[in-house]
Amino acid sequence: MKKYITLFCIVSSLTFLTSFSYAQINLQPAQIITAEGDSLMGQIDYQNWEKNPSEITFVDESGTSHQYSPLDIKRFFVANDLYEGAIVQANNESNKLEKLSRTPEIKLRQDTTFLQVLQEAVNNKTLYYYLDYRSEVQFYFLEKGKIRLLYYKRYKKMGKTGDVTAEVKRFQGQLSFYLQDCEKINSLISTLKYNKKSLIKAFTEYNNCLGGEVKYTKTKEKVKVNLGVLAGVTSTKLNFEGNSDRHITNHDYPASINFTFGGFADIVLPRNRGKWSINNELVYTSYKFENTYENIESENEYNIYYSNIAYSYLNLKNMLRYRIIGKRVLWHINLGISNGLAVSTTNSTKKESKFYSRESVEYKPAVEFSRKHEQGIFVGLGGSINKASIELRYEQSNGMSESIALNSKVNRLFLMFAYRFGQ
Repeated sequence: MKKYITLFCIVSSLTFLTSFSYAQINLQPAQIITAEGDSLMGQIDYQNWEKNPSEITFVDESGTSHQYSPLDIKRFFVANDLYEGAIVQANNESNKLEKLSRTPEIKLRQDTTFLQVLQEAVNNKTLYYYLDYRSEVQFYFLEKGKIRLLYYKRYKKMGKTGDVTAEVKRFQGQLSFYLQDCEKINSLISTLKYNKKSLIKAFTEYNNCLGGEVKYTKTKEKVKVNLGVLAGVTSTKLNFEGNSDRHITNHDYPASINFTFGGFADIVLPRNRGKWSINNELVYTSYKFENTYENIESENEYNIYYSNIAYSYLNLKNMLRYRIIGKRVLWHINLGISNGLAVSTTNSTKKESKFYSRESVEYKPAVEFSRKHEQGIFVGLGGSINKASIELRYEQSNGMSESIALNSKVNRLFLMFAYRFGQ
């Protein structure tokens, strides 16, 4: 098995490195509007950006490549994404709980970026979205030809029992004035939250109220779930460390080769071309080890231990997966945690003793203080073509001993084959 694993590693590494050079290129049909207002057709290197881009690569119909910043072109349309170049004000402080300031004052900076259009109507009521380099979300609207920030901030203040979170919701007042010619949505605006769903709803209700035609609405990207089955082999190494239990610590256990199988649910996250996902597996794993330890002083005085350790687990594996899109192979890297529940256990030692004329046989657990819950971490590298995939994975877990005097370390190598159902 080591030969096959080594060969797999070499081939995978070479193909992985070759594919990586193609991973960032994704030319898609596109349209740009130049600073002069001209419309040009061509292709854009589309990366399904999570954070708003500050530069794009455009290939015109003659095959010439151009780099454009938000100051070079007005807007571009690709893969149902509409972006507009702009110089905007942005909140210079974080709205993340662990980084909140202690003042309601909104401090601003100036950014140059491509804003994503969320909704645009014939009446020029336009809503924009911006996820900046710090992963902070901000929204904008078009007023009299100028793009303006919808102001929002979270901050900390002292409450009766300690710090509490407060909000500055100036955006509600801005929208109340901006959309004032529809009285029906006043109650909606007072309950608005600073997120895509809530703000798009307000603009949609406004246009429905006035009978305004919506030219463009960004389609909501849904989370995709892939289901499938997997099977393969595991090579398990068991190692005990401690100052006691010499009958099991003083032994080099050979690898236990066993079959593994199960199912998976891969939750593909929106944006970034589906490169990130949360993968969850439920798999069956097992191992078996036997050991003979002899402590012989003489033919009339000795102790011989026969140990048998075998565990079968139902493992729940949760991992973060990153994909690299190659020419033919879709490569992935996994990093995750494993929680195994033992469904079958063998944990026994037979001790044969002789002290001159007195002989005895004793049975006891090989590992006196054992547990059924095993925890581990793992990393994996794999690749897929169409619906089939293969992966090599290394896992390290804490084994079956819960005694602080006896450390049980389990190292596993997985060679897994998987098949995905559906599209």
